[in-house]
Amino acid sequence: MYSWRPASSNMPAPNNSQLKNLKEHDVYYDNGSDLIVILGDTSFRVPSYFFIRDSPVFRERLAEGQKGNRNNADASTKPKIADHRDRASLYTIVIEPEEKVSADDFAKLCWVFLNTKLSIYEESLGTWEVILRLSTQWQFTEVKDLAFRELHRPGKFNLSLIDRIVLYDRYHAEQKYLEPLYGELLCRAKSLTEEEGTALGMKDVIRISRARETLAKVAPGPMAPTDRLPTSMKDIVV
Repeated sequence: MYSWRPASSNMPAPNNSQLKNLKEHDVYYDNGSDLIVILGDTSFRVPSYFFIRDSPVFRERLAEGQKGNRNNADASTKPKIADHRDRASLYTIVIEPEEKVSADDFAKLCWVFLNTKLSIYEESLGTWEVILRLSTQWQFTEVKDLAFRELHRPGKFNLSLIDRIVLYDRYHAEQKYLEPLYGELLCRAKSLTEEEGTALGMKDVIRISRARETLAKVAPGPMAPTDRLPTSMKDIVV
């Protein structure tokens, strides 16, 4: 999936035509950083620290690169953040086309780490969807949770209940995010529409229908509010 190359080693570098057409990203290219990432015709230069700290995928690959680049490196040790003044400490990563990650996508991930407005993460729904996809793909657990927290903020995004469930399921949201959504769906009086059923998929439609039938038996009459949903129901739908 990836080509990971220590920039100073004798391992093959990106081909000449690729290097010739490279352009530095307008925002995320910092000469003082130690990790170069190439996507198509765009190069990023960012601190490896965040990628090592938060992603086991990047951590493993950077450790492999360090091992190959330093004869005395101990493979059992975690990679150390390199001094940017030492060109032997630079690393280059080429993300291949089959990974389906664009330069714009990667810039959105970089924004999470290098956001200059501390603790303010105001972005569009589309941006958060990209961040969810990449954080799932590369196992950035904390970034993924940040994305779900932002998406889950009341009134922040105009998402229907079904669209939200589909999105959360697609990126394997934790139970704490899914429970209230499924609870609201089970407790509403209105049945699933054909359009909603298509979006959810047959497996979920059957599961939800069975859960609604069970809920009707344990809580006859008006539907209980979400916060009174029986624990057994949570086990059924999540």
